[in-house]
Amino acid sequence: MKQFQLQQLVKQVATTVACVATLGLSAQAQAQAAYPNKPIRMIIPLAAGSAVDVAARLLAQKMSVNMGQPIVIENITGAAGIIGSERLAKAAPDGYTIGGFNDSVLTMVPNLNPNTPYNPINDFSYITQAAIIDFTAAVPMDSPFAHNLVSILDMCPTKAQAKQHKMLQLEWSM
Repeated sequence: MKQFQLQQLVKQVATTVACVATLGLSAQAQAQAAYPNKPIRMIIPLAAGSAVDVAARLLAQKMSVNMGQPIVIENITGAAGIIGSERLAKAAPDGYTIGGFNDSVLTMVPNLNPNTPYNPINDFSYITQAAIIDFTAAVPMDSPFAHNLVSILDMCPTKAQAKQHKMLQLEWSM
């Protein structure tokens, strides 16, 4: 009889351990399913008010509504975007830190500075292109070149220089 009671006790303990383990896994699964359960930080390595910052704030506003959590913009400026970009590269990969860049932070800076502390290919996972920001060349209204870039090119003293500048114009427009 005692052996039977011992077997029952072992079965009860095993069943209890299995139930507790299942509850623990269930709680862990529920915790994971609750993402995001705290504010998300968006690092912008450029100045507040810049084109990237404005685009990020518009994106963050929509994301906050859709995700039910605030997206907190943190402008970490300095060293042509290196400081904020490095901070993002070294952030915990937990989904609570995201970033927004312009092309110079990812292309020009690493090519001009061989000591850039991040690798734009290996240190970031690009999830979307959020905006396309136009660039416009301008001159004062009373400038002799006030009509367009071609009027500047027409002022070139030689055809070879004009042709070279028109090629530049084509590259810029792409």
